[in-house]
Amino acid sequence: VTVVWSVTVGGGSVTPATSTTNAAGLAFAIWTLGTVAGSNAASAAIQGSTTIPPVAFGATGLAGQPSKLIFTVSPVTATAGAAISPAVQVTAQDALGNTVTNATTSITLAVTSGTGAAGVTLGGTPTRATVSGIATFSDLTVDKAATGYTLTGSASGLTSATSGAFAVNPGAA
Repeated sequence: VTVVWSVTVGGGSVTPATSTTNAAGLAFAIWTLGTVAGSNAASAAIQGSTTIPPVAFGATGLAGQPSKLIFTVSPVTATAGAAISPAVQVTAQDALGNTVTNATTSITLAVTSGTGAAGVTLGGTPTRATVSGIATFSDLTVDKAATGYTLTGSASGLTSATSGAFAVNPGAA
């Protein structure tokens, strides 16, 4: 009996795509999960059968260890002395780009050297722990108006990230 294997959710592959049952009625294949964390599913169906339903298999792919940071919410514009809004968010990801929801990483932000105005101070709380893999910086301020600022996010053992460029407008006089 020929069994047809297929991935139905989550990517990845089943090798071989078809296999034949042995004397005990068993068919074998290797299912390799895709690179995205989350639900995965595969099925096995008897080739040409309209009376026997396919058998479904499920698995959950987990993110690997954190290896890099990305800005998931970058500053666009800000006002000198006021909290950057919306809040800046930096995410801990594995090597395949999955958010590592169980990461307990402390992420530190700083104004990238050589950007914006000389002598700038980043105010607020520049170090935050991740919650479900995401660090949210809700009280960051920049004290000097200028264009071309970027922020750098860093954490021990992880590849750092740099935000997109943003402008800081003068505050109210």
